[in-house]
Amino acid sequence: MNAAELESFLASRLAATALRAAVRFSVTQDMLVTEVTRTGCDVAVMLVADGESQRVRWSFGDGTLASRHERTLRRWADAGTLVTVVTRPGEATVLDERALLARALGPVASS
Repeated sequence: MNAAELESFLASRLAATALRAAVRFSVTQDMLVTEVTRTGCDVAVMLVADGESQRVRWSFGDGTLASRHERTLRRWADAGTLVTVVTRPGEATVLDERALLARALGPVASS
């Protein structure tokens, strides 16, 4: 690889890195699921933490998938499970971070 090719390669890698860094996301932990609604293949949830609320809505093309997500969200609401919400433009994920980490890492000491 000559100097011009190396420079071009490095410039393209830097541009790709800058593009990836421009995609911002937000993580909010310890939210409670307070309301779950379903209309057809759409599932919506209200999440609350520290007096602030956030509504998230998903549209599924499959009623079976919508039912599965609705059941999980209702189970978390009923149990008072604290969830983590990860959002970025056009996307949102709600997960039970503690359960996910416990499955991945096994029992861990709490502080």
